[in-house]
Amino acid sequence: MKTPDSIPQLSPSAPPQYDASVVIVSFNTREILRECLQSVLLEAEGLKTEILVVDNSSRDGSDEMVEREFPQVRLIRAGTNLGFGSANNLALQQALGRYFVLLNSDAFLRPGALAIAIRQMDENPDCGLAGGRQTGRNGNLQPSTRSFPTILDEVLVLTGLAARFPKSKFFGRFDRTWADPNEPAEVDWVPGAFCIIRPSALVATGLFNPVFFLYYEEVDLCLRIKARRLQDLVLAGHLHRAHRRGILPSGN
Repeated sequence: MKTPDSIPQLSPSAPPQYDASVVIVSFNTREILRECLQSVLLEAEGLKTEILVVDNSSRDGSDEMVEREFPQVRLIRAGTNLGFGSANNLALQQALGRYFVLLNSDAFLRPGALAIAIRQMDENPDCGLAGGRQTGRNGNLQPSTRSFPTILDEVLVLTGLAARFPKSKFFGRFDRTWADPNEPAEVDWVPGAFCIIRPSALVATGLFNPVFFLYYEEVDLCLRIKARRLQDLVLAGHLHRAHRRGILPSGN
């Protein structure tokens, strides 16, 4: 499968210098970004990690806050709002970890999440990308894996049938609400709020397609990863998300 010329490429890098490169894209999220970074620093203890924050030309002083309060974080000022995928690409092309971890600025790693994610990727060498179980601050489970979208899925969601019959494999197919969220599984795609990626998968498929400014860029990336016969798994750690969901450890 040939990678389209419009998709930025990731060149094979020198030997990794870190266990993981954690990449966070921020746009006017100063206060919640601070909390996110605090959770990452706690989870990074005992691991060799680098943290990269890409600031999409925030107007709330997010970049100054990172520079002042988190000197150990590598701050990348985009200079303009690049959107989600292109901003991540900017950091991924500079990252030096064995794995790349993408984390939303409104997502907070739960205890053990990062170490579990790295360990499970080590144990699953055919996995190109994985995600984790996501919950809200109140502990309610949020969609953490999804099937590739189809017109039928849109109909089931818009008519309310998916919500009415969540345990049905047919009606609950899009968000996989029928599945046990604590069991590792191969899935179509995982939300970009949290995922861990094997760099060699991006060398093979290319980075995020800049055509997608926001939303569906992770669907496109997972589709290309699957086309390379690499696995998309949900198996990594848990997280909390402030607005919608959060990242937790989904098993040991």
